[in-house]
Amino acid sequence: MSLKDLITDYDGETLETGRVAAIVGIAAFIVLAAWGVIAQGKDFDMQAFGIGFGSLVGGLGVYLMGDKSKPKEHAPGGEAQ
Repeated sequence: MSLKDLITDYDGETLETGRVAAIVGIAAFIVLAAWGVIAQGKDFDMQAFGIGFGSLVGGLGVYLMGDKSKPKEHAPGGEAQ
């Protein structure tokens, strides 16, 4: 699985804005948490990080679960329904 598979729609070519935004948001969340600990010397609050990160990943899961635009030829089993 490549990064392209994660950020494109079912056709493998069309960028899906929700997935791109989620990946950028998760990366920014991790970078900013590391910046606060390393550069600013703040204590790492694992509970706050876990709650925030879990919310981001949970939101992405809800978004992907609600994605009903999958074409029929991409149905499980590879057969058109």
